[in-house]
Amino acid sequence: MDSKEWQPEEIKVTRFGLLILPTPQMAKHIYFAESALDAMSFYQLNANKIKLEESVFGSVGGYISVNQIKNTLLRYPQAKVHTCFDNDLNGNLYDIKVSGIISNTEITIKENKDDVLFKTKDREFTINKNDVSLESFREKSKIIAPMISHKAEKAKDFNEILMKQHEQKKSIKL
Repeated sequence: MDSKEWQPEEIKVTRFGLLILPTPQMAKHIYFAESALDAMSFYQLNANKIKLEESVFGSVGGYISVNQIKNTLLRYPQAKVHTCFDNDLNGNLYDIKVSGIISNTEITIKENKDDVLFKTKDREFTINKNDVSLESFREKSKIIAPMISHKAEKAKDFNEILMKQHEQKKSIKL
């Protein structure tokens, strides 16, 4: 389908930002980000790889709720889940929380001074705060939810990358 012909099923403004939603049948990818700005930055950096008419972008507004994720997955059951959370401890914990929700696994997370304690029905373990990631969690928990985590390389978030690119362009013009 030509993206110039595409019409979204729904457009609305919420407290989390602007929602532009494809029909459930068209959605092939769901991208969860911490904020609307993070989602837009991720899209801007990856626009050549993402078909907008097949994508749902959702902001968790700085807090992940089980219903928020589950309701999105119920609306778009065939869509592949992607997370675009910050490249820091909180962003990595958000990835883990989404993983638990997708796999219907209750995960208790407790931050300590140097590590993070994770409890599931079957396991209890800690991971050093500097080593917390979806991969390290998967390795220790054996919970592998069908999702893809995207992280900003050498930056806290995707907006930081855009800002650096903007600064580089600005300095070249001078």
